[in-house]
Amino acid sequence: MKDRLRYRLQMLCILCLAVMGLLGSCVAERLGDTGLSGDGEGKQEVRLKLQVPGLSKSRANDGTRAVNESVESTVNDLYILVFKNKTEKETDDTFEYYAKAEKAGDAENWSAMLQAQDYAQNFIVVANAEGTANDMLVQAIEGIEKGATKTTVKQTLQVVLTTTEQNSGFNATSAEDHSPFTMCGQTAPTVIKAGGNNVLTVNLYRIMARVQVYFGDKAGSGVSKFVAETVRLCNFNDRAQVIPEELGMVVTKPSIPEGTNRCPGDAVYTVTENKLQCSAYLFETAQPGDTEEDAHLNRPCLIIGGKYDGSKNTTYYRVDLKKDKEYLDVLRNHSYEVTVTGVGSAGHGSYDEALAAKAENDISTSLIVWDETEVGNIDFDGNNYLGVGTMEFTVGKGGATLIQKLTSNQGWTATLLTEDGTDDPGWVRFTESGENTTSGNGGENTQDVSFIVDAKPAEVTADRTAIMRFTAGKLQVDAKVVQGNGNLVFINVTSKRVIIENGNDVTTNIEVEYGPVGTDLVWTLTQDEQLGIATVNEQVTIGSAIGNEQTNKATISLKTNELLSADGTMKTGKALLKLFAQGEGGEQMAEDVELLQTNFKVELSKYSLPAYGQGEVKLYVDANAPWTATFDMGQDSRLGTFTTGFVDKQYTGGANTGTSDESSIIKFYMNEANFTENPVAPKVLFTTDGGHIYEVTVNMGGVFTDQETPYEILQKEMSFADAVVNGKVPEDGCVLVNRNQALSITKYWKEISTWISDPVFQLDDTCPNGTYFCAWLHEGHQNEEEAGILQAYSVKNATTYWSNVGGTMELHHEGPWTWLQAGDVCHIFCRYKSWEKTEKEITLYAIALALNPTKWTQKDHETFDFSLSDLKTVSMPIIGGEGVKHEIPNDRTGASEQHNASCHDYIYWNITGETVKNCLFLKPIPIE
Repeated sequence: MKDRLRYRLQMLCILCLAVMGLLGSCVAERLGDTGLSGDGEGKQEVRLKLQVPGLSKSRANDGTRAVNESVESTVNDLYILVFKNKTEKETDDTFEYYAKAEKAGDAENWSAMLQAQDYAQNFIVVANAEGTANDMLVQAIEGIEKGATKTTVKQTLQVVLTTTEQNSGFNATSAEDHSPFTMCGQTAPTVIKAGGNNVLTVNLYRIMARVQVYFGDKAGSGVSKFVAETVRLCNFNDRAQVIPEELGMVVTKPSIPEGTNRCPGDAVYTVTENKLQCSAYLFETAQPGDTEEDAHLNRPCLIIGGKYDGSKNTTYYRVDLKKDKEYLDVLRNHSYEVTVTGVGSAGHGSYDEALAAKAENDISTSLIVWDETEVGNIDFDGNNYLGVGTMEFTVGKGGATLIQKLTSNQGWTATLLTEDGTDDPGWVRFTESGENTTSGNGGENTQDVSFIVDAKPAEVTADRTAIMRFTAGKLQVDAKVVQGNGNLVFINVTSKRVIIENGNDVTTNIEVEYGPVGTDLVWTLTQDEQLGIATVNEQVTIGSAIGNEQTNKATISLKTNELLSADGTMKTGKALLKLFAQGEGGEQMAEDVELLQTNFKVELSKYSLPAYGQGEVKLYVDANAPWTATFDMGQDSRLGTFTTGFVDKQYTGGANTGTSDESSIIKFYMNEANFTENPVAPKVLFTTDGGHIYEVTVNMGGVFTDQETPYEILQKEMSFADAVVNGKVPEDGCVLVNRNQALSITKYWKEISTWISDPVFQLDDTCPNGTYFCAWLHEGHQNEEEAGILQAYSVKNATTYWSNVGGTMELHHEGPWTWLQAGDVCHIFCRYKSWEKTEKEITLYAIALALNPTKWTQKDHETFDFSLSDLKTVSMPIIGGEGVKHEIPNDRTGASEQHNASCHDYIYWNITGETVKNCLFLKPIPIE
C-alpha cells in the first residue's frame, strides 16, 4: 500500500509539471533519467527522434543495385533550423538560429543544445547537408541571417549537381561512392522549456526521386525477343530546393528553385539481370506545358536500349513518365517503378532518334508511383502493388493494440499465421473481424489495419512470433509480430493526430489503452499559445485513471464548439493531449496526441451527378484556402457503375475563387447507368498544404425517366415546411417528386424516406369513432387531453406512410361556463378538408357545440357522428406558430343557445412542418 501511495504522489508530481508546461513536447519517449541537461546559459539539451522511410529496413544489396535502401535512409549529419512562429500580425515565420545535432545512440536518436524559450517555435531539420557540391548547403545554412523569413530560407537552401553529375546523373555508384541523400522535415510547433524533458519528433523525406526499371516483372523474368542492356535518364534538373513549398505529410507538386536548368544528360545505367534498381535518382522536375515550344524534347523520360529478336545492333525506345495519358511531375521521396512487359518490333537506331520520336515505339510498359512517406515495403507485378508500413512489431508480454499501414490498388486479404506459416497463432487477431483474417478494398489512400496482441500466459516463457501475411492477387508481403517477456509500461492510441470536426457542441472521444496491471494514467490538455481548439467552457483539462488490468481502457472526451474566423479565412486551432503512465515499479511512459481543429471549408457548384454516359463533367470548387483534391475509387465497390473517377489523378485550386472560376475545378468521367442501380454517395477529399482535410459528398445515381423525359435524381435532407410548403429545391430547375415518382424510385433506392409534392393529409384521430380530432371539455377540463398532430403522406421502400409533419394543434374553450348543468360538456370536432398549395393554406371541417345526450336529442360521445354538410370550415396558413389561434364556428342550432351565444372555441395551430426527410428531387436532363 505504501508503494502504491508513493507512486500516486509521483504521478501527482508529473501532473504538476505538466500543468506548468515543464515537460515540453514528449512524443512516445520513456521518462525518468533522460540524461538531458542545460548549460546554465539558457540552452537546453533536446532529444530528436527521427522517422525516416526505410530506416528500420535491413535489405542486402542483391547485385542489381548500385546502392540500397539502407544507404538511401542513412543519416550522417543533422542540422536544426529554428524559426519563431508568426503572430497574427505577421505573414511568415522568422529564422532565429541553427544548431548541429549529434548522434545519441542508435540511428533514430540524436540530440542538440537549443535555446529555451517561452514561446512556440518550428524546427526544420536538414539531414546529410555535408558533402554536397562545393559544400554549398552547409555554407548556405551558416549564412542565413537572423530574422529571415521562412520563405526566404526555402529559396536560399539548394543542392546542385556537380559538373560530372549534370551529364552522367546523380552519383549513386555504390554504397561507398555516392552523393549525399539529403533529407528534410519539420516538427510541430513546440515550446522548449528550461529544465524540461524536451523531445522533438520529425519525419524526414528525401529531396530526390528514384526511378527503377524491371523487364518482364519485378523478378526480372525478361521480355520475349528482347535483351535489355541500358536505361538512359533524360531531361533532369540540375538543382533542388531542400525545403519544399509543402511542408506537410504529402507533397503534391514539385518545388523548383530559381536558376534551375534542365540537363539533357547522358545518364546511362547498365541493366543487370533484367532489372535496374537503386541506381537512377533525380531531383524534382516539372513537366513542361503542352503549349511550350519543344515540350516533347524537354520532358523527363527514359530511353531503353537493347537488342531485339536476335539482332546484333542495339535498338532504342522512348518511355515517358505518364499514367492514363497524363504526364507526371517528378516529386521528391517518390519511387517511379517502370515495368517493360513487351517489345513488338525494333526501335530507333540511336538515343537521339528515340528522344525525338513523339510516338512511342512498339514497347509495352506500366508505371506505378508511390510515396514512401508511410509505406515503403512494397511488392508489385508491373500493374498492381501492395505494401505495408512496418515489417516487424515488437510487443511486451502484456499485449497491445497496434496499427499496420497498408496500401494496395486492388482488393487485399490479411492472414495471421504461426511462424512456420501453417496455422492460426491464436494469440493475435485483427480488431475489425475479431479473427485471424480480414480484408479490404483497394484504393489510392493509405489504410489502417488494427490488430490485437493478447497478454502472454505465464507458462509461455519463450518469445513467440506470428506472421502477418498480406496478399492482393499474386502479390504478397509478410510482416512479423514478435512478443517477448518484457512487461514495460505502455500507452496505445489509435492515432497520434486527431482532426476535430468543426461545429458546435461536438464531442470527440479519444480511446487510450494503457498497462500493465498497477499502471496509473494521467492526462492534460494543453492549448497552443497562438490559437487553440474551441473547447466549451466546462471542458476539463486534467484527468486520471487507475489501471487494475493487464490492458486498461480509458475514454477521454473533448467537447468543442465551432472555430470561427472573422474574415472568413482558414484558421487552425491546435492543442496537445499529453498522456503520462507510471507502473508499480516506477517505470514511466509518455505519449502526445496532436489535436487539430480547422475551419477549412469547401463548396461545390453541384453535389449530385447523374450517370447518363455524358463523359467528362466539371464541378467548380470554392474553398477558403488553397487545396488539392483526390478521389478514391476503392471507397465503394459499386462506384464503377456510375463513374471511372477523376479525369486527372488530382486537382488543385486557390482560395476564395467562387463557384465559376475555371482555375478551380474538379472533373469526373461519368458512365451510363439506370436509376434501378442503388445510388452511391462517395466523398471527394480536399487537403490544404498544411494537411488539413475536408470531405465533400457527391451523390451519384442513374437516370430516371418519366413520360419519356429523363431526369437527374437529387437528394437533400429537407423539412416538410421547406420541401412541400415553401417549395425549396437543392438546385434551380428541379422539383420535389410526386407520389407515383417516389413509389417508382424507392422500389430500388432502399431506406430513403421522402416527402412528396402531392400529399394527402389527416388529423390524428382521437375521437372514439376514429373519424375526427376532437376535445370533450368542461369547466374542470378546459383543454384537450392530447395534442393533435397533422400527418401527411411520405414514401419509403415503394410504400406510402403517414408521417407527422412536425408541431402540434390543440382545441380550447374560452369563455364562461355558466350555461353548464350536470352532464353538460363542450364538444369540439375538426377534420381535414383540403389545402391550397399556392396559398400555402389548409382548410379544416370544424364545429363546436354543447352536448348532453341525457338532456338533448343528441347522440353521446361514443357514437356521435356528423355528415360533412353539417360542419363549418376554418382556413389558416398550414405552417402556424406558437400561440396562433383560429376561432371555430359554434353550432347555433344546438340545444344550448347560451353556450353558442356567449362562448368561443379555438384551434391553437402550432404546426411547424419541421420534420426532416431525405427528399428526392427531379431535374430534367437536356437532350442534345
